[in-house]
Amino acid sequence: NNPQICDDLGISGFPTFYYGKPDDFRDIRANPPDEINRLLTMSSENDMIDFLSERFGIESTSLPNDNSHHDTKPPKKDVDETTAPKYTISVDASLSDMEKSTSDSLAQSLVSTSMIAKAGARQGFVDWQTWIADSHPSDKCRMGAQDILDDMDELWPQGEGNSSLGTVRSRLLTKNQCIYDYSDVKYEGCAAGGNPGVFTCGLWQTFHAMSVSPNSRLSGVQMFGSLGQFIKFFFSCTICQEHFLGMMSSVDPGTINSQDDFIVWLWEAHNEVNERLREEELEAGSFNVDRPKGLFPSPEVCQNCLD
Repeated sequence: NNPQICDDLGISGFPTFYYGKPDDFRDIRANPPDEINRLLTMSSENDMIDFLSERFGIESTSLPNDNSHHDTKPPKKDVDETTAPKYTISVDASLSDMEKSTSDSLAQSLVSTSMIAKAGARQGFVDWQTWIADSHPSDKCRMGAQDILDDMDELWPQGEGNSSLGTVRSRLLTKNQCIYDYSDVKYEGCAAGGNPGVFTCGLWQTFHAMSVSPNSRLSGVQMFGSLGQFIKFFFSCTICQEHFLGMMSSVDPGTINSQDDFIVWLWEAHNEVNERLREEELEAGSFNVDRPKGLFPSPEVCQNCLD
């Protein structure tokens, strides 16, 4: 009932939680809370309990996994390095999931004006939209991106000062990245196995699908650059940003000239990310055997791929 208030506070979904005193939110558009990235990546009630306990200096008491709390999640299975699956499961790529995640990526990019206030953000946004318009498997997302690019001079004029970025954000929020509103669309394949990371799953599928576009006019190095621009400016998980950009910085862009070069690099990078997440989840006791982080493909799918 209060869309303008939601826009002003950078609220893109329910529930959204901000911690602070009233004065902390006087200039929320330009200065979102430092905790925003941590809050955005929370996936359970226990994450919130730990956060609040830390802020208020009280002992953290996680919710037990029993029926008294109506927990519908399956109990975690004890796994360790020797018993955890080494390979991830094969999940059917869903065009709907790619459209949904691409649409959500625009909302994430505009979660607050601080996302578009960084030097170079406008060009980064143009590069990301250009890649979508050129290579996305969905004609709706290609059309939506081209529509944004056609109107960029009005939506986000060159040299727009920080004082006007709230207006820029409001203009961009009037656009649907993939023509239609996907806010009520549910993830399909990405939700398999109780996966909490449906948005990032959809993004990874989108990255891979765009990398193999048979009609792309972009070179491998252009795709590599566009991906880097999106991660640098518009991916809301700071830790994920640091890890991924660190991987990208170690690559000589000159080695990714062709589209095939980029396809292989992206596959290897995804496996590297999954290996890191696998170790982190095993250490934290949060490894999900129904949706394991691991290498792809397994030997059963491709005997020689990982040799």
